[in-house]
Amino acid sequence: SSGINAEYGERISAEIEEEAVKLGDQVKKLHYPRTLSCEFKEFTQLSEEDIRSLIREMSHKACDLDPMPTSVVTKLLPELSPVITTVVNKSLANGDFPTALKVAQIRPSYKQDDKNDLKNYRPVS
Repeated sequence: SSGINAEYGERISAEIEEEAVKLGDQVKKLHYPRTLSCEFKEFTQLSEEDIRSLIREMSHKACDLDPMPTSVVTKLLPELSPVITTVVNKSLANGDFPTALKVAQIRPSYKQDDKNDLKNYRPVS
């Protein structure tokens, strides 16, 4: 049992390291031309502690699009927070949001009345 756990831990660790490298490569590419009609006049960067605090306060629900389970992000927050902080600060400073993070799963949520009428559903992401 402990051998299986160690093997699983090593595999998860390798996957996290691989994702961190990919994310680091994406961060380096965050030099997009500005297309906004407005920009920050003043911007105070978030600290790693700000990011850790925000993540701890977030809902721990998982999404099929998440590259790793929320529980893993929470457990590895000290290791992941420098990369996440860089992505957030560069995104805000550049006025752009990485395309890979713009994807959402949309599911219809029934409101009321006739279930066969599409107007009675709202999109929820």
